[in-house]
Amino acid sequence: MVAWTLHLGLSYALVPFVCAADRTWVLHLLTGGTALMAGAAMVVSWRIHRRGEGGSPDSPRAEGGGVGGFLTISGILLGGFFLLLILVEGLPALLQGDPCGTTPTLDRPIIQRDSGPSGLLWARIHPEGLVPPGEWWAAWNLDPWLLGPIYALAALYGTGVRRLWRTAGRGRGLPGWRVWSYFGGIAALLLALVSPVDALGGTLFSVHMVQHMLLMVVAAPLLVLGRPHLGYLWAFPEEGRRRMALGWRRSLPTRWSSSLLTHPVVILLLHVGALWAWHIPELYQAALAHAWVHHLEHASFFFTALLFWWALAESGARGVWPGFGAGILYVFATALQSGALGALLLFAREPWYPAHEGGAALWGVDLLVDQQLAGAIMWIPAGLVYAGAAVVLFLGWMRRADQVTERREGRKPIHRTSAETT
Repeated sequence: MVAWTLHLGLSYALVPFVCAADRTWVLHLLTGGTALMAGAAMVVSWRIHRRGEGGSPDSPRAEGGGVGGFLTISGILLGGFFLLLILVEGLPALLQGDPCGTTPTLDRPIIQRDSGPSGLLWARIHPEGLVPPGEWWAAWNLDPWLLGPIYALAALYGTGVRRLWRTAGRGRGLPGWRVWSYFGGIAALLLALVSPVDALGGTLFSVHMVQHMLLMVVAAPLLVLGRPHLGYLWAFPEEGRRRMALGWRRSLPTRWSSSLLTHPVVILLLHVGALWAWHIPELYQAALAHAWVHHLEHASFFFTALLFWWALAESGARGVWPGFGAGILYVFATALQSGALGALLLFAREPWYPAHEGGAALWGVDLLVDQQLAGAIMWIPAGLVYAGAAVVLFLGWMRRADQVTERREGRKPIHRTSAETT
């Protein structure tokens, strides 16, 4: 993190000197030096991690957890992440013929730049405004308030999985495919919220729809399949796990509110309501105009989707209400309303969101065509995901029926004929 901060701050501080003296090699030298710092952090963390693995079985690090295990894994992940950020930040100066060239502006700024060094720094960390075709690859959202929680959840889950596998055996409790699913969900979150998809979503409605679909039908189900609650729980020492379980059992208000919030009918109403409400033109354009409204929109999409897929996974895995059959209807109801909204956007004769007019013109796309593409993305790819979930539930239903039939046939008494008995 120190290396990335140095690279970001010094890059801006050295711009007047570099541009006046035509010495772009200074920027390349800065990128190389700070990249070496981040890489050294990874190497040191990896060596400490390996040393801990070779310790005694009773040591906290050899257990696969504790403060030592968490810090070494965090050091490796954090070093690699900020090494990637440094390299991405250094690409413009390396690839552009004239990195000191001015950025064109429209009636709405392409990159929002407030006055003062702090404003310039924040504009680089969290770019806002219209993104032109030639600038999209540099529009990364590096907001630490976003990256911090995502990284913390990934590190916490990884620590829990490592401790669980050291205790129960590799692949037990959380199979490898579930762990890969969880980190695939983390990657989908980064793609939706950190990559240029986030900045482009404010320019083109179709890309904004891609971002929403990544949150609701890619990241959310992948994270749920990873059983994150189990990984998070095992990240804590045994005594901490016992205290949390005991506190959960004793807290009646928490259990009641959780039961209400995780009821499938309540979840369906919340998820469907969020999807339709945020596509009302007034609310949608308010989200484009105000950052905090935009954050609220994404949070409501993502967390209601998490609840939806969690309820579906629980009913399908354990056979409890609503069960496999009702679960298929549950998916069908969600797919129906999502497809209906996508169809309305696709077949609308007028654009619903004039706020995207500047972005569509910048990319040479008709505003109505951009909206129709967004409707098709909501209707077809999302519909395929829901259809796939319904197929998985149906196969599980058939498998469960076969198991019940086999058990009944195994308990059925054998009646012998008189000829057999003689």
